[in-house]
Amino acid sequence: MSRPSSSKSARADSADATTEGGLGEQVRHFDALAQIAQAGLSSDPLDDLLHAAGVIIARALRVEFCEILQLQPDGRQLRLVAGVGWEPGSVGRATVDVDHDSQAGFTLICGESPVVVEDLGREQRFKPPPLLHRHGVVCGMSAVIPGDGNLPFGVLGVHGRSPRVFSADERRFLCAVVSTLAAAVHRRRTEESLRDSHARLQSTLEAVEVGTWEWHPDTDDLYRSPTLLRMHGCCEDEHAGTLDSFLEDVHPDDRGPLRAALQAAVGGTEFDARYRVVRADGAIGWLQASGRVVRDAHGRVRRLVGIGIDISARQRSEETQARLAAIVASSPDAIIGLAPDGAITTWNDGAERIYGYSAAEMLGKSMEDLAPEEARGRIGQLLGAIARGNALDSAETVHRRKDGTAIAIWLVAAPIVDAQGAVIGASLIARDITDRKRAERALRESEQRFRLIAEHAVDLVYMTDLSGRFVYLNGAFERLLGYRPRELLGATLADLVEGDGLEGAGAEYTVREFRMRRRGGPPLWMEGSSHRVDSEAGAYVIGIVRDIHARKLLETKLEHDANHDALTGLPNRTLFLDRLQHAMDRVARQGEDYAVCVLDLDDFKLVNDRLGHIVGDQLLVQFAKRVNGCLRPNDTFARFGGDEFLLLLEDVGGMEGALQVVRRILSVLNAPFAIEGHLVRSGASIGVALADPGYHRAEDAVRDADAALYRVKDRGKGGMALFDPSMRKTA
Repeated sequence: MSRPSSSKSARADSADATTEGGLGEQVRHFDALAQIAQAGLSSDPLDDLLHAAGVIIARALRVEFCEILQLQPDGRQLRLVAGVGWEPGSVGRATVDVDHDSQAGFTLICGESPVVVEDLGREQRFKPPPLLHRHGVVCGMSAVIPGDGNLPFGVLGVHGRSPRVFSADERRFLCAVVSTLAAAVHRRRTEESLRDSHARLQSTLEAVEVGTWEWHPDTDDLYRSPTLLRMHGCCEDEHAGTLDSFLEDVHPDDRGPLRAALQAAVGGTEFDARYRVVRADGAIGWLQASGRVVRDAHGRVRRLVGIGIDISARQRSEETQARLAAIVASSPDAIIGLAPDGAITTWNDGAERIYGYSAAEMLGKSMEDLAPEEARGRIGQLLGAIARGNALDSAETVHRRKDGTAIAIWLVAAPIVDAQGAVIGASLIARDITDRKRAERALRESEQRFRLIAEHAVDLVYMTDLSGRFVYLNGAFERLLGYRPRELLGATLADLVEGDGLEGAGAEYTVREFRMRRRGGPPLWMEGSSHRVDSEAGAYVIGIVRDIHARKLLETKLEHDANHDALTGLPNRTLFLDRLQHAMDRVARQGEDYAVCVLDLDDFKLVNDRLGHIVGDQLLVQFAKRVNGCLRPNDTFARFGGDEFLLLLEDVGGMEGALQVVRRILSVLNAPFAIEGHLVRSGASIGVALADPGYHRAEDAVRDADAALYRVKDRGKGGMALFDPSMRKTA
């Protein structure tokens, strides 16, 4: 169909101007534009907006059909997204190709706005699309709806079922409508984009655990997002509140500073604070909050908006790092960080104290600079091993201080690896052990001196564990006892002691005397003591045992000599009286009997005077032997002094038993004594006293036996007499 001629258009314009409803039509158009514009300001979805606009447009232009076609992303088709008058199911599904064969495609391609069709049957510019043909469309008008950028949103079309000439006002109205729709679509798309952006931002913040907040100072309304509420330990439905309700969750010590920071931000532009919250379970959480002030066009504060991040883990990490840093800084050891090439990256105060170099002097230097020339190769080997991921558990080496002093160093090292396991450096701990090494050297020297002294000591020197088993014995054990030290390892001192000399003693004991077995010889008397020693190596017992055998023999001899007669070897007066006293005590306890005899050698003075003291002494010795031969083992025969002897007969069986012993003695004395070529005859006078309850002291019994002896001598020597109380009166 060809375009209408100018004359025809002029006639149409004139007819429109004179139409009775011309002014009403304009009002109707303005009212429709206002309705579309108002709908564009609503928050309804875009599809609802376009449908409402289609209804308004169809009513304003008094047409049966209105279509809003949206250009598809591929740019090849237009889809019917809103309209009026179309058969059910067409909106949302019907499409039109973008080509010259359709009015909508032609409108979009040629850019003419609007494209007017008065009679579609006579149209030659394009063919009627199936959609229009099915609905019996005859006339129509279409215009391009601008979009964002260079791409249009689509095409707006109105159609009728009978031929029609569209007036200039109707054409201008249609152009005004597409501009209004374009503005509304742009606004709606912008709002949807903003909503989508806000939703994506909120989702992102939720995903990364970032809470949001918004505070209106003029109303004191404060909003917190669900994430921020969770951080505070609150229910997610408590998002609305006030500043005071917000501060209720904050640690009491942080409420004042946080309130002051928020209020100060009102007068500024930004806000940043770190604070603690006390959650419902009592746990303490750390949050970092930041925000900015939003002002209106006049500079008035509208609100403060911001975010909150839970930094509890970071705070704990920072506190841990601070503690570790304090430990490293205060450590007396040198804690040194190394780069993969061995360059020093960290140098603590301990390193400065040990080596004398400051951090500024050592950072970037190599550890090899601290080693003597001859030890630098070992440092290189160590760094190579660490680079391969190997750790050095412990090593001792020598380094040099800044002043050139050599120091003994105990060193441990370990590689530092990243998350992928690659070695990115190393950490070293160096400890100055110079004093310890000096002490160890002194201890070794002391131990060597001790061992030298112990090995050459005359006394037995040994060491045991706490159970008393030998762990060390000196050479004196072999010299004195005949046992090689290694033979006795694991044995105890008690294994070498005879009898009960160590009874009740443990590994530790005070001074004791005991007899120790000797290989191939009689036991030796020894004196020993021991004491516990606690050391870094453990607890031990050290003992010293001295040979006192000679002393014990001397003591035994002295004790024997003190209680025995030197000439005859018989007990002396002291020992006799002691044994007699014990016998008297047993009689009192057990009822046993005894007898005490005093013997006097007859004519002893005459023998001494005629034959001399040597013969006299021999006579005393032989006399003692003969008398002893008549006695039992439990009897005691003693020399009282000179030629006087004492005899204690225990459990003798009464008077008759005592007298039998005395008669036996007198009988053996009848034979002469052969001494130095002389036959010497010498009898004895014997006084006997039997046990008596009236005796309380040993001297009492001796006294009465002596009284009986004098009764014998009064009768002329030789023989015996039994004591009776009358003798006491005579004496």
